[in-house]
Formats: sequence, structure tokens, C-alpha cells
Amino acid sequence: LTAGDDEYPQRLAEVYDLPLALFMSGRFPPQSYASARRNVAIVGTRHPLPDLENFARRTAALLARSGFHVISGLAQGIDGAAHGGALDGGGPTTAAVAGGPDVIYPATHRALQRRILDSGGAVLSEYPPGTRPLAFHFPERNRIISGLCDAVLMVQAGERSGALITV
Repeated sequence: LTAGDDEYPQRLAEVYDLPLALFMSGRFPPQSYASARRNVAIVGTRHPLPDLENFARRTAALLARSGFHVISGLAQGIDGAAHGGALDGGGPTTAAVAGGPDVIYPATHRALQRRILDSGGAVLSEYPPGTRPLAFHFPERNRIISGLCDAVLMVQAGERSGALITV
């Protein structure tokens, strides 16, 4: 999708330094994008306390059951728990990633990415297929997560966490 396409998310068009193109796997936009005020990001550290990782999963499931669309970054820790919880709650979820939409990072999330796509969700990126995630891609990815959402829930983050960029 390019910034001029009808399917390009209007919310994202309002972000500073908007992505001029989005590359994706899956179905985009899910129906829930059509509903105003229904998108929530859940973000946080890659190394959460176990109780907080469980909190992220339970909260995402509750939000999905309540009709919200959960968006996160498919990273280890809180992001993965958020996507898993949204799927457990019966909702699709969208993952904004820091590499191409076909590059699974971390590789341990291959099954989670498959569940996201099988549930009617999407994996999207501003980077074309085959692009490996680089360190500077993650802050850029975070603006996409926040730009798609009405609210951001940060579950746990350190002082220099990329989750703070999303917030």
C-alpha cells in the first residue's frame, strides 16, 4: 500500500514522517480498522517479569474479546504475549515489524506469525520483503505501531526501552 491508496490507514497518514509504503502479509486492513477508537497497542520489554508477561497476555485477550484490535511489534516478551493473548481472545492482531514482512524476527515467533496470519490478521512493515531488521528499524517501526492506535498500553519498560518511543 502507498500513502495515496484508499486502503492506507488514515491514522497512519497523520504520523510524523509517515511511511510512504507498507508491505504486508495477511489481510489488511482488518475489519476492526473501520471502527473508530478500536485499536490498542500493547508494548514493553523483551525481558519482562513473568507476572507482567502474563498480565499482557490476559489484557490482550480481554481487549480482543471486547472488540478491540491489538497491535504490537512481534518482539520477544511483552509484544509476543500481546499477540498471543489477542489470538487467545478470538481477535485478529496486527504485527508491525522492523524487517520485511516475510522475515521472522525473532525466529522463535514463526508459529506466532502463522497464527496471526491464519486468524485474519496482518504482518506489516515499511521495509520490502527480504529486508533484515537493523537496530535503527525498531524505533521507526514503533511510530507505525503508535500511529495505528488510539491508545498505547506499556506494560513494562526500562529507562532506555524502545517501548518509550511508541508511547
